[in-house]
Amino acid sequence: ASAEQWVGLLTSMLSAATAASSRAARMQFVVLVAGDAEAVALRHLLNNCVTSGGSSGRAVRATIVVSFNAGVLLKRVSGVGGANTELAYPHNIARFYIGELLPTRTTTAVYIDADTIVNGDVVQLHDDVVKNHFVAITEKNGDADAPIAAVAKRNATLSSLVHVQDELVVAHLHARLQSAAIGDMMAFNAGFMVLDVARWRAERVAEQLEEWMAVRAQRTTVWRHLTQAPLVLALLDRVAWLDERWNVAASSCQNDHDVSEALILHWSGRVKPWHPSPPAKQLARDTHHWQALTADTWRRHAAHVTRAAGCTPLVLYTPSVHLVDVERREHVVAEAAAAAVGRGGGGGGGGGGGGGFFC
Repeated sequence: ASAEQWVGLLTSMLSAATAASSRAARMQFVVLVAGDAEAVALRHLLNNCVTSGGSSGRAVRATIVVSFNAGVLLKRVSGVGGANTELAYPHNIARFYIGELLPTRTTTAVYIDADTIVNGDVVQLHDDVVKNHFVAITEKNGDADAPIAAVAKRNATLSSLVHVQDELVVAHLHARLQSAAIGDMMAFNAGFMVLDVARWRAERVAEQLEEWMAVRAQRTTVWRHLTQAPLVLALLDRVAWLDERWNVAASSCQNDHDVSEALILHWSGRVKPWHPSPPAKQLARDTHHWQALTADTWRRHAAHVTRAAGCTPLVLYTPSVHLVDVERREHVVAEAAAAAVGRGGGGGGGGGGGGGFFC
């Protein structure tokens, strides 16, 4: 991947820390990368290429980098090897295994795609979701009914994402859901989620996702986007819905008001804000319009990421998973070296917090 993608990664992290303001002191970014070479390169970037000062710069430079074995991970997911798409990168599959990649003490996490600018306070959002949807429900009913919180895709139902009439899809869905209107259920964009990691583990969500990927290995036409659909299929009836401003497609912005209202601005298509010029074949007629509207927002944060020669590891894949611990900083620092990622227990209404940015 190109240097511009690494700049996008750091820019997104800086925007999240900046938006959290004084709460940035509670954030501990963690990046999961595919192998030691990526880990070394990213540590170099963090140490030398983030020029932003204050609590936001300190939060990003203090990022913990953890590597995973891409080969082992990909062997667990059916049908990825033959997928001719950038979505088949191990970094994109890694989000299936959050429950395993995070330490057992981590009970909640926030997940955000890296092709974003964060204008809202994800620390406050995390606290609100944990209190209102995870912890409060667990204490009242003995079990929470929503292992994730996410934003519904605008004007999109499950049938717009998946061929819901396929017999394998029907068999898997009706084993869990009795609704005759499954195709009309709301789909969510998996680019931003608040996760109950403890339930992710307890309910073996990773195994459910592997089962859905096995369905696609048998029927490659049942859905188009490699990893988005299985996440929706496994979790669609157990989602706490968030304000749509927490995941606004950059391509949907028509004016300055749309841009300023977005709590997360998301370049979810192939055109990314770090592209120097958009590939003509990938553009709709009005793409230049929304790019012009959103580019300045991205550049303001990117200005704090140095593009010097020493900050361009051109031969590496983009790291995809950044996890932000929003548990109180004093509880994080003491055990950061041993824990490596996220924190659970103590303070903040029932558990450690986390967050992720995934490319």
